[in-house]
Amino acid sequence: MKKQLLLAMAFVAGVFTANAQGTYSVGEQFLDTDGNLKVTSISSADLGSITSVPGVTLTFGTNTYTIKKHDNPFNEVFTARFEGGNNPVVADGTGCLYKFEVSEDGELDLAYQLGNAKKMYVLDNGTDLTENAMADFPYEVAEKVTEGKTIKVQAGHTYYFFGAGTKLGFYGFTFRKASSGTGISDTAVAKQVIATEYYNVLGMRLNEPAKGLNIIKKIMDDGSSETSKAYME
Repeated sequence: MKKQLLLAMAFVAGVFTANAQGTYSVGEQFLDTDGNLKVTSISSADLGSITSVPGVTLTFGTNTYTIKKHDNPFNEVFTARFEGGNNPVVADGTGCLYKFEVSEDGELDLAYQLGNAKKMYVLDNGTDLTENAMADFPYEVAEKVTEGKTIKVQAGHTYYFFGAGTKLGFYGFTFRKASSGTGISDTAVAKQVIATEYYNVLGMRLNEPAKGLNIIKKIMDDGSSETSKAYME
């Protein structure tokens, strides 16, 4: 059975929203109201730039991208993905390549499908696979996965997301703006926690924390919420 694991907080619709700037979803753009694909392929020229999420501009390596529907019962947002027609050549900006230009500090949640024994990269401000690779990259898995990964990003930096020698599937992303320098806002001081909810990494609600990674959602008296991750032995 293929592994279906979504780790990032914003990967379950309507649950993880703390500091959220916005989400771009391939499925939301290319599936109609009946859940059918509007088109099955599109060129990078026709895709243009994705600017709907404040703080991030997404562009695509020169290529033709296939759009594939993916029914994931644990997620209502990332329901379709891009797959490039050619392997990436990062220095040339061609092939299956996703380029993020960031104007605010924060975190990017990337949703993707990666084949077994294929190396996935995120490069920071450059195209050298060694010098510009972010920590924990290259990343590879023993079996094909559909999952998510969170990276910290900086204003003014450009990030290249791709799989080496593979046409990395890409479902979309969520961007969360970094908190203020103090980490405490004027309104946050007066907030009170009125409820706490627990979720596993698949977004399923738990009655109480379970062994392994838990997502903890605290609901405030002003209607806002804060989320955190905790690993239970």
